[in-house]
Amino acid sequence: MSNKVNLNTLKKWFQTGSKPTQEHFWAWMDSYWHKDESIPQESVDGLQESLNKKADRESLNNHVQDPEAHKNLFDTKADKNVFDQHLSDPGAHKSLFKNKVDISHLEDTNAHEYLFDQKVDKEPGKGLSSNDFTDDLKGKLISIQMPEDLQIFDSLEDAENTLGPYKFFLYSEKNSNGVVSPGNSVIGVTGKGNNK
Repeated sequence: MSNKVNLNTLKKWFQTGSKPTQEHFWAWMDSYWHKDESIPQESVDGLQESLNKKADRESLNNHVQDPEAHKNLFDTKADKNVFDQHLSDPGAHKSLFKNKVDISHLEDTNAHEYLFDQKVDKEPGKGLSSNDFTDDLKGKLISIQMPEDLQIFDSLEDAENTLGPYKFFLYSEKNSNGVVSPGNSVIGVTGKGNNK
């Protein structure tokens, strides 16, 4: 009989009414660790796997005390004091800022005030705010009276259909210099005659 017996077999040996032998008792006791015995590490389930995940104490202490242990990482870092001085130095990036524009001009609502002071306010209903149509011109326009029998046509064909044969005539007078100017010319239409 082996030194170790599984639990179900041990239970059968010691059921009510059974008569365990000396060998049964010894096998039962040999199947468990006695408190006076040391349990080997390899007999503890998962212990070796857990130990393999731990760092060797001596190696870890040497690593912690080694100033060059993470040199490749520290070499890429800036000294905090130097970096703080760089941040507080107004001239640190002077070469970059000298080509930049101060945007305060964009936020200044009075930046182009002198231009707005010269502008002309738009008046509703007018293309321009100045009145260039003089009272003298207005009076001449009012004095022009159109003939009461004036007829307006959409086309020459409509005029001919209404007036019958017609012709144009131009009457011109020369001014004091002997020159015929548009101001001295009159264009007329008459329905009498023909269109030649």
